[in-house]
Amino acid sequence: MRRLIAKQARRSLRSLRDLILLLTVARGSVPVVYFDRQLNVGDAITPYLVQKLTGRPVYRVRSNVVVHLLAVGSIIHEVRCRSLVWGSGILDAERLPGRDTLERARFLAVRGRLTQQLLAASGADVAAAAIGDPAVVMPLFYEPKRSDQAYRIGLVPHYVDRETPLVRYMASLPGISLIDVRQQPEPFIDDICQCELVVSSSLHGLILADSYRVPNLWVRFSDGLVGGEFKFHDYYSTTDAPDSRITLITDQVAADECIAALPKQAGVARYLGDPEDLIAAFPFNRFERGHTHA
Repeated sequence: MRRLIAKQARRSLRSLRDLILLLTVARGSVPVVYFDRQLNVGDAITPYLVQKLTGRPVYRVRSNVVVHLLAVGSIIHEVRCRSLVWGSGILDAERLPGRDTLERARFLAVRGRLTQQLLAASGADVAAAAIGDPAVVMPLFYEPKRSDQAYRIGLVPHYVDRETPLVRYMASLPGISLIDVRQQPEPFIDDICQCELVVSSSLHGLILADSYRVPNLWVRFSDGLVGGEFKFHDYYSTTDAPDSRITLITDQVAADECIAALPKQAGVARYLGDPEDLIAAFPFNRFERGHTHA
């Protein structure tokens, strides 16, 4: 009982804090939910795009006290009854919110068809939701500053893989640029566009490479990525390469073979939707330029 009371008290304090800040120092900001415990390019696309689309700063809410936006990332488990979902995906089918919450939230767009199917089976109204990861609209908002291909291969490990021996080995090879996902979208995009080819265990390394037409290959270096392959298949379900398969890199021999075969194996998965339709699904009526909704 004490634990329950303490949990409810913490929840009430978060709600009060959000409400006070949105009415004072964060007034005029768009309330959003995104993963922010570690800087990661995929998650950083949410505040980037929201600011581009609305001309307003974002405020990372920690409660359900106001209507708020969820966008890029495997964050459907964070959905609450006041959530507006624009392009989010499922991380784990076992971690979905309850049916009542899913029925009350609004789904304007979801990342992929696998997420759409699971949400529909769990009570969410996704029949009219657009399909696609919002990262695919990035070329409409940012053109790389440097287009010269300075490197043959861009190596883009997920941050959980960055310090693994195999990644360190591949990064030491000539012609390979180790690209850090722990940065903001624009410099990250500049980095991948300097490469002829990309090898990535990061979902948004692959999505952004596809979006900027840099041939790439989906790889796995370890079992450290939470959620396994689901989010990747979810994304690829929206492209002309729905049957994309992962390349396992388990040792240096496999790494060398991957690099040797990369020119033939790498490709660009093309988004089958219209990025403009995905933008049109954004809740502009709720988050208009210069308007505050608290």
